[in-house]
Amino acid sequence: MLWLEYTMTALCAVGSGRALPVDYDRLISFPEEELERVSDWLGLLLIREEVERYCRDFLEKSLRHTHFDAEHVYADEAAMPLVKEVYAFLLDLQAGKIRLEDGMMSGLFHEWKGRLDRMQPLLKLIDRQEIRISSAHEKIESFERKGQIVSRAVGKIRGLGRRTEFFIRAHFPSVS
Repeated sequence: MLWLEYTMTALCAVGSGRALPVDYDRLISFPEEELERVSDWLGLLLIREEVERYCRDFLEKSLRHTHFDAEHVYADEAAMPLVKEVYAFLLDLQAGKIRLEDGMMSGLFHEWKGRLDRMQPLLKLIDRQEIRISSAHEKIESFERKGQIVSRAVGKIRGLGRRTEFFIRAHFPSVS
């Protein structure tokens, strides 16, 4: 949801200005292609040695914690239709099939933002419920841990009781 909020804010803020979306996963996977695309868009000459140094010295693939592509997004049953719509638009935008202005001029970005805004009360309720559920799970785990401690203590007390009983019978047969 955070991705959607940030993306919608960015799309609406661009207005009629120029912008070129860059997909982080594509930048990490295909840095030369993405840098070439950005330099072409900016009308800049790409210096091969600088690109190689950037890829070698700056991009660190091991710091990539997740990787998403269209298959992941579309296959995720938990992903809201709005997320899938926005993601599909951005993929088409990046592929050059559509222009950023198309979404702005058609009012699509503001429509999406309106849909997201209308969902906010429900999303906040879901967040609060998830916090409550998480807290309940933590309490249950705490009780289970305490129960395990009590069970071990009871086991030790029973063992001590059996040893005490054995000691008394062994040393004081008349008492038992």
